[in-house]
Amino acid sequence: MTADSYGFDTERQRLARERFSVQLRLGILRTAVFAPAIILFLALGGSAALRNLTAGGEPWLSLLLYFTVLYAALWAADLPFSALDHRIERRYALSRQGWRGWAFDGLKGFGMGYGFTLVAVEVLYWLLRSMPAFWWLVAWALVLAVSLVATVIAPVVLVRMYYRLSRLEDPDLEARLRALAERAGVRVLGVFVIRTSSKTARSNAALAGAGRTRRIVLTDTLLATHTRDEVETILAHELAHQRHRDPLIGFVESALASFTSLLVLSLLLPITAALLGLQGIADVAGLPAMVLLGGAIGLVLGPVEALRSRQREARADRTALELTGKPEAFASAMVKLHDANLSLAHPPRLLELLVMTHPAAWRRVATARAFPGRALK
Repeated sequence: MTADSYGFDTERQRLARERFSVQLRLGILRTAVFAPAIILFLALGGSAALRNLTAGGEPWLSLLLYFTVLYAALWAADLPFSALDHRIERRYALSRQGWRGWAFDGLKGFGMGYGFTLVAVEVLYWLLRSMPAFWWLVAWALVLAVSLVATVIAPVVLVRMYYRLSRLEDPDLEARLRALAERAGVRVLGVFVIRTSSKTARSNAALAGAGRTRRIVLTDTLLATHTRDEVETILAHELAHQRHRDPLIGFVESALASFTSLLVLSLLLPITAALLGLQGIADVAGLPAMVLLGGAIGLVLGPVEALRSRQREARADRTALELTGKPEAFASAMVKLHDANLSLAHPPRLLELLVMTHPAAWRRVATARAFPGRALK
């Protein structure tokens, strides 16, 4: 193996750059197909025609029919791109899942996505009809409530729909990780292993749930490829987030971002409805326009949110080094994770600034190498 000055495998990083280039081109193609198609669907009256075709009866029923047709059409149109995504993952040996398993997971994702989104859209349009002046404020409050519930439920319940979860069968490692959590001042329910190796080669560690449901979760791929010291430093990073209350800080910042997004959307929606000749802001034919506007607002706010995330991640790295006092293990863990996951260790600076939620891998290794201290007791 030939390594660069930071320890990253040059061949794996060559593959990472190659894969990034392929996925970037696919992403651009995806956007180039869907964005103009949705704009034309609105501008040429396709959305209004679909609204008229599905109209009749109660507003909620008309919306149900309109949304079902639109959602199914978009899902079907995206299938070739999803299949190409999966093919790329298999080509670079990141996915170990066969096409049958991919299709089954895709159908599960379709069902859950359709159900959750339908409920959200029905509630949104009820608000638009019932309180056109303040719909966005009530919608914001509901988004916050759902986010809080999802923080507790999603990591514990939804993960079981895709992976098997079991207790860690290594008493010594569990004792080390529990002691680390105690040193960080974080209470955990236990240490669990997610069996991801049947579907992917990627590795990770996380804290799932909140309060009494909080647990340490390790992928079996991580345990198979990393030393105990490396696993400990990776988990220390996650514990550092809890120590600094980053989930709460992230939630508050996300709440501010969603407040801003919905406020701007509430100002733009009447103008857009008038330009498109819609029957007001509660016209279901305007749903694609809301999606486009929301995406555009997200693009504007995205770099700010990414910056704040990188700052939190950098602080968590420093705290992880203070908790463990193992800079060599931390550095080697970062190298292994990025090489194994084919993540760019030296991404373009513009990419890092605009979209990356973590510092570039080479920066994280440099931080570890410069660490002068000893572990906190």
